[in-house]
Amino acid sequence: MKNINETNYLNVSKTPIYRRIMRCFYEERENLKYNLYREEIFEKIKKFPELIDYKEAKEIDSELNYLVENGNLTAVQSPKKAQTLEEYKNKEFIYSMTEVAVIVERMTITLENLEFQSKSISTNFLTRIELELEKIRGESFKNWSLEEINQWWEVLQDNFKKLNESYQDYLHEFYGERAQRFMRTIEFIEYKDRLIVVLREFVRELQLKRSRLKNILDEVEEVVEKEIIELILKSELAKQELNINSLYTKDENYSSRLKENILKRWISLKKWFVVGEGKSSEYENLLKITDEIIEKIVQNAYYMTQRKNVGISRKNLYREYIKKFIKCESLEEAHKYSSEIFGVQKIRHFSLGKTMIDRDKSSVYEEEAKEYKLESHNRTYKPRVQKSGFEDKSLLKRIEREKALERLKNNKRMRMKYTKDGILDISKIDEEVSIDFRLFILNMISLASLNGGWGRTEDGQRYETIKLDKRCVLKCEDGDLDMPVYIFNFLEE
Repeated sequence: MKNINETNYLNVSKTPIYRRIMRCFYEERENLKYNLYREEIFEKIKKFPELIDYKEAKEIDSELNYLVENGNLTAVQSPKKAQTLEEYKNKEFIYSMTEVAVIVERMTITLENLEFQSKSISTNFLTRIELELEKIRGESFKNWSLEEINQWWEVLQDNFKKLNESYQDYLHEFYGERAQRFMRTIEFIEYKDRLIVVLREFVRELQLKRSRLKNILDEVEEVVEKEIIELILKSELAKQELNINSLYTKDENYSSRLKENILKRWISLKKWFVVGEGKSSEYENLLKITDEIIEKIVQNAYYMTQRKNVGISRKNLYREYIKKFIKCESLEEAHKYSSEIFGVQKIRHFSLGKTMIDRDKSSVYEEEAKEYKLESHNRTYKPRVQKSGFEDKSLLKRIEREKALERLKNNKRMRMKYTKDGILDISKIDEEVSIDFRLFILNMISLASLNGGWGRTEDGQRYETIKLDKRCVLKCEDGDLDMPVYIFNFLEE
């Protein structure tokens, strides 16, 4: 995707001035005046506070040049003949808005008035879509002219677009911050009944109309569908022939890209009503969202009703409690009555381990008893430590020492077995070696690599390592090790 340079003027230091200039062009364009001179622009915008420091028309030249460079305006040299040398030097230009700039300005106007636009949810667009789809039943559409095909397609797409925008904008409000705050107010209780009626009526109408639309789309065979798309493509291409911009921009792939775009829009329309393979339709998603909103409204209304009832005076209720307390014949009976009304005064919380039964289907009292060791949480208290003497590990140490010496002896024996004239070549080892000897070899390589190619074995023998540019396989008890060929040169002390 490329950058849209036409929107650069909306986020720079001189944005207020640029926006005044572009709004001036847009308003004049609405009055069918497409071209403006610099002086005309200045006269129309100099009254605004953003341009209070501008005294002459030529002072807005830099702003106009910036808008021309970004593709918002086009500048054409004035055809008037210069009468004086000064007019010849200061060539005048006529400025006009580009098509992209018009779209950007319409967008800014829409954003400015966004809070004043009322959003509603209605099934009227479904009715209009149904009427348009009814027209392609049978083969009557084959006799339509390209202009009629184009008009039918535009009306269908316009209604489908408005249907999507209306329900998305309306339902999106319920997930906004303002809606969340409003749902937590007392005023929402009076509003919620009307809202639920509107949403449920919308769902009911949607279910009725969706079934009819689905039947119509299911009746359209694949061959007929291809014919319709081809006719729409021809009508769009015929429409483009009358477009002036198409004379300047010739794109060989335009036809294929246009057909792909038409096909995507048709598939999108079908997916809205017809269930795809392994996927739910947009209609089903809309029903789920609407049900969630209704459930959310009911829950919030119930919560607000509970809050509203909290403030109700309980004076009479407390008076009845006092009367019953007076009638208690003993202190023990009063304690029982108090625990029933006010609950347990001193509460202890016990945590349980993993439960083995389903809590939804059985009671906690049905679980088997478990034992827990209780420890004091008092920081000053320290549990008594049982004193004992030191354990004699001399025997264990002697056994470990003998194992280490035996391992050292075996490694030295294997090393001397394959060492000839003070040189040990790993690739010459053809028998299966033990895990300890494999670790011995790898330790020798690691130690030498950390000390510039030199090292010393566990028994004190100094050696030098030489790495060759080839590989070998060392057979071990725990598998074969593929590694580079190393040669160890053992030096005499």
